Amino acid sequence: MDYKEAFEKASKFGQEHIFQFWDELSKEERESLLKQVNEIDFDEIESLKKLTSKKEKANPDPKSISAPNSIKKEKIMKSEKSTYEQGVTTLKEGKVACLMVAGGQGSRLGFEGPKGCFPISPVENKTLFQLFAEQILANQKKYDVNLQWYMMTSVANNAQTKEFFEENNYFGLDKKQIHFFVQKMLPAINKEGKFFLKTKSEIFTNPNGTGGVYSALKENGILDHAKKNNIEFFSFVNVDNPLVEIFDPAHIGLVKERNSDYSIKVVKKTNPEEKVGLICNVNGITQVLEYSNISEELTHEKNEENDLLLNLANLNILIIKRDFIEQILKDNLLEYVVAFKKIPFISESGELFQPDSPNGYKFETFVFDVMPLTKNISIIEDLREDIFAPVKNAEGVDSPLTARLLMNRKAKKWMLKAGFDKEIVDHIDFAEISPLFALTEEDFIEKVENKIEFYENEMIAEENFYFQ
Repeated sequence: MDYKEAFEKASKFGQEHIFQFWDELSKEERESLLKQVNEIDFDEIESLKKLTSKKEKANPDPKSISAPNSIKKEKIMKSEKSTYEQGVTTLKEGKVACLMVAGGQGSRLGFEGPKGCFPISPVENKTLFQLFAEQILANQKKYDVNLQWYMMTSVANNAQTKEFFEENNYFGLDKKQIHFFVQKMLPAINKEGKFFLKTKSEIFTNPNGTGGVYSALKENGILDHAKKNNIEFFSFVNVDNPLVEIFDPAHIGLVKERNSDYSIKVVKKTNPEEKVGLICNVNGITQVLEYSNISEELTHEKNEENDLLLNLANLNILIIKRDFIEQILKDNLLEYVVAFKKIPFISESGELFQPDSPNGYKFETFVFDVMPLTKNISIIEDLREDIFAPVKNAEGVDSPLTARLLMNRKAKKWMLKAGFDKEIVDHIDFAEISPLFALTEEDFIEKVENKIEFYENEMIAEENFYFQ
């Protein structure tokens, strides 16, 4: 696309202002802007503009909200072993793949580069990506299967992510089983429907939300690849949670047994005021409600067991059936939502303007938006301390420090369950158990059986089991 074509395309939709600094741009900057204009679906943006005039949805009537049915993982492990075994069989057949969203940068952590490259483990300082790779390797060895890893990156970090994996020899995995694909970006618009300029040669865009993973799977050929490889389910996880269990046989077995289109793993809400999305039924339809959409009275209501009535917290740990994704894309069922945000931009004078209040609209979708469309959903409840250690902030809650402490606590918990002397465990500053040593608490207990005294006396790194 040359300048004339691009200008005419933009002008047709009233966006010709994006070329206002054209005469000041270098050859490379001009080429970059033309490429960006060529990639934008202007018709789609015109359609999305209509969302800005819609009124916000009213909060649901508290009387319409109820708690959905769920099953505790502990129950499956203790009394429904056939469900667990069904998950093991499905894994061994290679019918489950990891689907990871990894488009974030580490800027909020004070780290330059993709968030997945952030070093996080408490003793060896392994990166998030390495921990996930080790988990996939360990599952492959345990179940004698080749597992696929589909990773949605972003325009900002795709090249760096690929380079990081190449430099680390894919952490022992086969290059052919890791599939990188880029999330779609959408321009934001101001109140007049005009694009913002991020720089004189770049239109401001933002990722189209976690729900963008669905269309990206299709557009990048991932759905076709998964189908050819007989993959029935995607295990959806976020890159910033080092404790997440990518392939949980109990969860997989539940989905398989109930023939669920979509399944979500939850944990109990810590307290009524915790600001987290909750899994609820609204008029009998299961969906995620933000804490702000639930009345104060209902937020504090208790059930017969004296637990919070609505206490199933959404962690975005999902299993989604491939056929279901294909169906929602075929029928175009996923809808965008609009958010009014503060968006910095280049003014007509060429200066960067930082707004004090919201000035523009961003459009996005969420991975859980499809929940109301499912014919059969299943919910499994797990222990927060076993599966959730998010790394989102540089300090305070959900920081690298809290994640390392949670990883350390889980390792020490396994050690105590295996029979290690409590006094010795208490004197260890940090412990770290690689998935390559043991994937689960049961694996760990079996691995160290009859060797506990050796480990207690040596107190050294041994077979991916580390002390500090």
